[in-house]
Amino acid sequence: MKKRILLIKCAVALLFVVTIALMVRGERPAEPFKRIQPWFVALSVLLSFIMVAVSCLKWRVLLGISGHRLPFATMMRLYFIGYFFSALLPSAIGGDVIRSWYCGKRIGNQQDAAVSVFLERFTGLLLLLVLAVFGPLLKPGLYAKPAVFIAVACAAVLLGVISMFIVLPRPVDTARAIAGPFTRRIGLLSKLSERIFEKAEVFHGKLREALRVLKRSPGALLLVIGLTVLFYLLTWANVYVAYRAFEVVPEWSGIVSVTAVALLAGVLPIAPLGGLGLIEFSYLYYFEQVGLANVDTFAMSILLRLKVFLLGLIGLVFYLTGSDRGEAEAVRSGQGSD
Repeated sequence: MKKRILLIKCAVALLFVVTIALMVRGERPAEPFKRIQPWFVALSVLLSFIMVAVSCLKWRVLLGISGHRLPFATMMRLYFIGYFFSALLPSAIGGDVIRSWYCGKRIGNQQDAAVSVFLERFTGLLLLLVLAVFGPLLKPGLYAKPAVFIAVACAAVLLGVISMFIVLPRPVDTARAIAGPFTRRIGLLSKLSERIFEKAEVFHGKLREALRVLKRSPGALLLVIGLTVLFYLLTWANVYVAYRAFEVVPEWSGIVSVTAVALLAGVLPIAPLGGLGLIEFSYLYYFEQVGLANVDTFAMSILLRLKVFLLGLIGLVFYLTGSDRGEAEAVRSGQGSD
């Protein structure tokens, strides 16, 4: 079953790659690479390492709330290994699973490791949704564009759902009671909704445990919020500098207004290798809404994708030189098989 899903994801990625080729066809897609600026490329690569370091520092703070400590260098190594699994392997098991397992083995507590990884991702997702909803305020006309409005509406709905999961004691039971009369009339819809509810129960359990951990240290929570904000400031800078690498000077307000909306594509689990093709298409579509040429955005997205592969290759080196590789493969095989 999961092999079939993987094949579908690969087909989706191929579809988006073909679509991108059609979007930049006739616009001389190689032209921006002729004016590439090495210093901005180097700065762009440096920004990627800084962004990983900030994410890793946030993860370390979250792990510390549960009373565990690992050397920062060790956690960076684990983070890069996670990048390898997410960015370079068409696997059903993401890098976070492997990262969590490695961390849990070192601290002797898989549950605390899983909670720290979950919180590191969840806090980032939460701010991403907030920025997707309010970022277009910098250019209010964006809300009138259907694709932007739909993405913003979806982000707002997700924020509402997450709020329900935080506030209500048993949100899934409430949703079952509301949806039950409608889904029971159609057998297939009933089965599908039940699978969704089961996954929602798992998510709610993780969220409740995560919130319980966060309540232990309000000071650490403020630091986590600050690091999450810093990460997205660096994300905007990352996009801006990637454009500058091809002698394109975008408006900062344009970058801020649609970057989060474009990145929402990465949340959708419909393409392998870190959303290959899907995210690039999202960049092209949404940055065009703020006046950036497709051919320039294409070059920018290629640079960002190459940097992801670079980080993944570094993770591959760490993975191949680690002593736990065989056990990690067992984790992947056990959780990835159907």
